[in-house]
Amino acid sequence: MTAKAHVVGKSAHAAEKQAQAFLIRELPEDYTVYLNSWLAERSGAIYELDAVVVAPHAVFVVEIKSYRGRVEGTDHDWFVPQPIRSPLRTNRLTAQMLKSALKRESAAGGRAWVESYVFLSHTDDVRLTGLGSRSRVHTRETILHALLDPEYLSANLTRGVRPDPVDAHVRDAVHRVLTGVDPGRPPARRVREYSLGSVLDRGDDYVEYLAQHAMTGQEQVLRVYTVPWTATHELRQRIEDRCSWEARVLVDVGRHANVVAADPPFREEIGICLPLEHFGGITLGSWVERYLAEGEAWPALRERLRPWGRVARALHFAHGQGVVHRLLRPEVILVEDQARDPDVRVSGFDLAKQLDSGLTVTGSHVADERLVWTAPEVLRDFHAAEPRSDQFALGALLGLLATGRPLFPSTKAYLQRGGKAPSLSELDAHLPKGLDAVAQKLLAARPEDRFESVQEAMRAVEDATVRRAGRRVPSGKAPGAPKLDPEDLVPGTRLGSDYEIVDRIGIGGLSTVYLALHLPSGQQRALKVARPNDAAEEALRAEYASLRELDHPRVVRALDLSKLVPERLTLVMERVAGRPLGAWLEAHPQPELAQLHRHAEDLLDALAYLERQGIVHKDLKPDNLLLGDEGLTLIDFSLVDQPADEIFVGTALYRDPALRQWDAAADRYAACLCLFELYVGAHAFDAQAPEPGRWLDLDADEIEPAELAAFLRQALAPERADRFGSLEAMRTAFRRAVGRELQPAPLEPYADLVPDADEPITDRFHSVGLSNALRRAGIRNQGQLVASDPEQLRRIRNVGRKRLREALAFREALIARGVPARPLDDRPVEPSLEPRLADDPRPIAVLGMSGFVQSSLVEHGYDTVGHVAAASPGDLLSIPWLGEVKLRRLSRALADLLAGSAGTSDAFDLEAAWLRAQAALDPRSRDLLGSRYGDADAAMPLAKLAQTLGGPAEAIERELQQVLRALDLEPLAPVSEGLQTAVAAAGGILPLGAALTAVVDALPTEDDALAARVARVLADATPDRLRWLEGRADRQRDALALPAFTDEAIADFLVEAER
Repeated sequence: MTAKAHVVGKSAHAAEKQAQAFLIRELPEDYTVYLNSWLAERSGAIYELDAVVVAPHAVFVVEIKSYRGRVEGTDHDWFVPQPIRSPLRTNRLTAQMLKSALKRESAAGGRAWVESYVFLSHTDDVRLTGLGSRSRVHTRETILHALLDPEYLSANLTRGVRPDPVDAHVRDAVHRVLTGVDPGRPPARRVREYSLGSVLDRGDDYVEYLAQHAMTGQEQVLRVYTVPWTATHELRQRIEDRCSWEARVLVDVGRHANVVAADPPFREEIGICLPLEHFGGITLGSWVERYLAEGEAWPALRERLRPWGRVARALHFAHGQGVVHRLLRPEVILVEDQARDPDVRVSGFDLAKQLDSGLTVTGSHVADERLVWTAPEVLRDFHAAEPRSDQFALGALLGLLATGRPLFPSTKAYLQRGGKAPSLSELDAHLPKGLDAVAQKLLAARPEDRFESVQEAMRAVEDATVRRAGRRVPSGKAPGAPKLDPEDLVPGTRLGSDYEIVDRIGIGGLSTVYLALHLPSGQQRALKVARPNDAAEEALRAEYASLRELDHPRVVRALDLSKLVPERLTLVMERVAGRPLGAWLEAHPQPELAQLHRHAEDLLDALAYLERQGIVHKDLKPDNLLLGDEGLTLIDFSLVDQPADEIFVGTALYRDPALRQWDAAADRYAACLCLFELYVGAHAFDAQAPEPGRWLDLDADEIEPAELAAFLRQALAPERADRFGSLEAMRTAFRRAVGRELQPAPLEPYADLVPDADEPITDRFHSVGLSNALRRAGIRNQGQLVASDPEQLRRIRNVGRKRLREALAFREALIARGVPARPLDDRPVEPSLEPRLADDPRPIAVLGMSGFVQSSLVEHGYDTVGHVAAASPGDLLSIPWLGEVKLRRLSRALADLLAGSAGTSDAFDLEAAWLRAQAALDPRSRDLLGSRYGDADAAMPLAKLAQTLGGPAEAIERELQQVLRALDLEPLAPVSEGLQTAVAAAGGILPLGAALTAVVDALPTEDDALAARVARVLADATPDRLRWLEGRADRQRDALALPAFTDEAIADFLVEAER
């Protein structure tokens, strides 16, 4: 039997049909293939899908390419034999768009693993290099194996993770997304006189097609600026203005022979179209890899620098036109595919700065990869570009062409090294020292220290190279690399094309840890290299397996596990800024108590998270606690996979003397030893391993605050029976000792009490749930409450300790004011909606009701399934806007939940996730969140919040932090991940509008105010990942950013974006 097929659109040509028929014929019947569908995004962009294969284990977006003969190249450029851009990037973007569409379609659809493959259907002669090409490009010999074998996916593309099976819910979601397209809006194949071919590139708001002019037959690039279907007139005008502006820039500078030229733009239904010159070259990076790679015969120095001279002349001309490129980088420099005297085109002027106007076009963001050679002053202040800013990129280009390798991976890395670039002559002794001086001046950190003009720089390069005439750099091998010693990788060592060693930061019995620079992103990461033995490799695999399942701001994150260091298993982790506890204490001999309390809370937070996950660390000690400005982070999970009865692993100085087998109590003991060192500055037992029967000798005058002495004596008792029975008990005692315990919610003031027995009590209590519980018990007015003795109130269902205190306090106030008793209401009490679920603690999100109904229920105290189930129909009908129809739906949802069929609803949206995140909070905490973040326009300042709630600002801030830590962020994980991805993709700063789009893409909602509220809360709850900047009054713009960005940098970026 063959695979099922759904034909949505028309195939582009016969070769594509043959490839599609091959897939259908060769795949088994439990596979489904969708042909020639498309995705229409909200932005107006159209994503075409040649074939989507729905397998039992994953969903594959297959882009079909029917090139014949040899295909060679890299992940960026292909030769077929003419050079073309690799389709890998656009194919991956299309797969990401399908993933987003499935997530928007339903929660079940969002769980599907969506992978991208390129299928070379008419050739077997493939010679591609690069990680992406090796795993994602296939011929007829390999495509079936890649689609059929789940092990291929987990071994090559999912880092060992086996995706969840594709069930009926996922299949339904895929079918709806791919067959529900608007047949009236198929992908355009012709625009005016242009026939559209393959997609060459995609930007934030444009798509570039390879197009052919019908009359001349000439190939051009047609850039189409997409306009959202819902765009207002103002938005459409802004997009048209951008296109016109860019065309004006390109027409001005495109008169130079080494700049991509442009024709005037025009408007069509597909969008705003800008015809550009199609230059048949390859990117500078691919040219260097192709012709200046190690082992190749090098051209002479002056020959190697010819592309530099052409780029420099193009920039000098552009500067004369009042245009600064400011984003010059290898990807926008196109070079003719030949080693000798190649022609060059400079592109990427889409964000160039016109000096005469002082304005740039509105842009959403600038991604990190576009800032790779940006001058330091532009990186700090995006609108500070001047002509000398482009010289910095020219200096980086000079070093690349002279030495055959980048001098530094990015400007950020350059700044992290103190603003010093490597010496060219030290990298290659054959290079003239005069050229080194030119490069250093071009790469000066301050623009005033560079050349007066690019022309002056060109003359300096000419002088430096001419003086070497007659002493030409000999052709031969590129500078070779020394043999690597995995135990002693020296700074500057390159690991593949992605990493460069910065320093060795740790040596252990099983591994060596290095600080390394991730060259594509410019971010620092930690590389943990295993020793060459089975035990070390097993420990590293176990550590990765554990860490990839953990997600907590106080726990280090694992990114990858591979043989990055040749022949050695290597774990790639996020770089945690900070020092081990001991080193931190040396650097802070007199730390402030507030700092110590914060780090202690961080440690207890991490410990609580691990206990919830059922994980025992087994090696908690100061060396595995990194302290920095962002807080404390727990690292080194290499022992988590050790059997519980292996009690001699770990570190003896921090091992529980009562240990019988590893458990959470052992981790708590070790954590308290660390707390002792944090507050006292020394080991609790004089640098000796804790002994059985030995009590801690600590007087109150030895530690501040003094109350910690008693806490630590109990926490470090030699026998477990004498310690705290749980982490929660230990944490409560700690907070009490340091004066940070949470105060109970203040009771309602009774100054406005009306001393009337018949006065209703509906609105008197802080807890709406208390009012409902009393009403169901027949207590509807103040006199009836007075008539109820404490024991009667205690027995009322859903009146716990806290609610009872509130009810009794109000009753005492009524008695003091002389309110007489009234007999209890003897009217029959309505039965509960579903008494069998009255004790169900789950949040009401599991009922699958609409966000509006859920918010109404929570507002009136029905925040759990049990509260709804215990309510009577009359109770619920008293809620505004909740009528008989919604009541019947609630009743059916409860019945479904009881029958075990709940939780399958696709109606999980942002409202449901937000309610679930707050499910464990008490009413006081919810009110605090609502007061702080409830305003759609801005969060309430802490000073005003304190004034509103009637307490010191410091206490309110501490309480707010406790509430944020108590939030269950798991339901909001898709939003958190989506925001982090969007911020990273935006170069670290994301305006509010783009942030709201990321929130809605992750979890649907029609409530923009809620989307903004959730984004603000996540930024405050995870300050190590995101930070929020309130727009200034004159800018009306908010933004999300990475923690490293300053307020001033973010604000200046937003000003630039608005211009």
